[in-house]
Amino acid sequence: MNTKLLLFAGFTTGLALQLCSTAFAVPITVTDSALVGLTIPDNDLNGLASTIAVNTPFNAVTGVELTLNIVGGFNGDYYAYLQYNSGLVVLLNNLGGSPSNPYGSPGGGFNVTFSDSAANISTAPVTPGAPLTGTWAPQSGSLSTFNGLNPNGDWTLFIADESPGGVGTLENWSLEVTGNGSAAVPDTSSTAGLLALGVSLLALWSRVNRRPDSA
Repeated sequence: MNTKLLLFAGFTTGLALQLCSTAFAVPITVTDSALVGLTIPDNDLNGLASTIAVNTPFNAVTGVELTLNIVGGFNGDYYAYLQYNSGLVVLLNNLGGSPSNPYGSPGGGFNVTFSDSAANISTAPVTPGAPLTGTWAPQSGSLSTFNGLNPNGDWTLFIADESPGGVGTLENWSLEVTGNGSAAVPDTSSTAGLLALGVSLLALWSRVNRRPDSA
């Protein structure tokens, strides 16, 4: 009987082990958006704040992108930042402003995505009265400042119009937050061998069962 038990234990162990899987990290991107549709107070440093509650299946940020849609206004008037936890990145700050041009960019509105992989928004071409489009890096700082933070919580976009004239509307904005989730796959490097072992042990078990037990 001891021989049978050992063979059966080997067989069941082989079958169990072949089902083992390996966990590995995979990038996951979660997108959340806010439909705001509010006028940005003109010449008011108190500005306008909008919050997105982010809920992801991961607990550490590896990348952030933000899409901003502002209709109208005078682009050089705007100051905007994204804040979450200990991180803050300035997206806009008197874009195009200089000692000789204190009012900054005469563009009218934004439909842009902020990404660290793009050129700085201060280098963007300007068409007076027209919205700026495309993908640009923040004017000051890097979105990578959020890397490593747990993303699950309230992210806040703040925007203010710092000079009189040219009133705009924050139509909407969205966040793409990326982090590493986990996935499990069968360990194919050992499954075939374990399956063969299980089959062999099953054959031996059957043969032992067909002859008298000498133990």
